[in-house]
Amino acid sequence: DYTMIVIDDIEYKEEDLSEQQKNWVYALNEILTSRRKILIELEKIDVLSQYYKDKIKSEVVKTESKEDK
Repeated sequence: DYTMIVIDDIEYKEEDLSEQQKNWVYALNEILTSRRKILIELEKIDVLSQYYKDKIKSEVVKTESKEDK
């Protein structure tokens, strides 16, 4: 029973990798995990940015309407 590691659609047996190569795989996994987390944070930022833009626009419209009267 062994663990397979897949990189760019190529399978590697973990047991065949040297310690240094395993460390590279672990480092790559950490980087990819960080990338996923950052992308999720960017999505949150986009949603919140749009929310506040919409709030500002709606308030500006209300303020301008009051000033026109």
